Amino acid sequence: MKVKNNSKIAIVIFIYDSASKYFINLVNSINSQDFEDFEVVIFNDNVSDSWLFFKNLKVKYNIFNLVQDTPCGIRYQGFEILKDLNFDFYIFQDCDDELSPSRVSDIISLSEKFKIIVNDIDLINDSSELLNSRIWKNRFINSPYFNFKNILNYNFIGLGNTSLHKNLLKFLPNRPQQEIVALDWFIFYSILKSTLIKGYFTSSCSTLYRQHSENQIGIADIDKLNYILEIKNNFNILIGVKNTYQQSTNYKIPKKNNNNFPFWWELN
Repeated sequence: MKVKNNSKIAIVIFIYDSASKYFINLVNSINSQDFEDFEVVIFNDNVSDSWLFFKNLKVKYNIFNLVQDTPCGIRYQGFEILKDLNFDFYIFQDCDDELSPSRVSDIISLSEKFKIIVNDIDLINDSSELLNSRIWKNRFINSPYFNFKNILNYNFIGLGNTSLHKNLLKFLPNRPQQEIVALDWFIFYSILKSTLIKGYFTSSCSTLYRQHSENQIGIADIDKLNYILEIKNNFNILIGVKNTYQQSTNYKIPKKNNNNFPFWWELN
């Protein structure tokens, strides 16, 4: 597919050892894109011989071996590096997931109008079999636009389905002094709030989000509820929101209805 765009594009991936069994699926999905004028930036969190997993990529790639740090610190290191690389637009991708074939071309086409783009998610299992498609499409029937207020209480902007113009990284917040789980939530929230721009949501393409024991999306396990509350409270403290959630079993997590999955940490 030919896309009219002169921007220099990079897919950005943070890799870690426990997800290495999924790298071949990731590489195959990158090689299957219907548009090839992009590069891949890989941030390596202590994966040995990481180049062996990506040597079959059809496009140019560069691996940055990051200094040992916490998961939060590793990701922040990557964002600092992205500020100085010679690219115009970044498409973030989780290393244990896959891309739908038109994700790059669709996002690039939209990038001519929008500075932050979030695409929909298809759920897949450990064997890459489709479980549920376009799980957030119905949430945006009234409008595809969002701002920082829309992710104040729950988050749909992550390092697996978000793309943005490099110039927005001028508004990268300082690294949090405390360790936080969802650094991507904090970074994208801060950028949206600092710039007051509107992001754009699309279901024209998707991230194939792999459901396994270590991920959290669509959480519906009451046993993890207090963990969710703790994360939300830490995020609220970080952004200066005074209200806190008391640990309790009175909160309800929405059930996983068809095409209406709950967002990150969404509570009733």
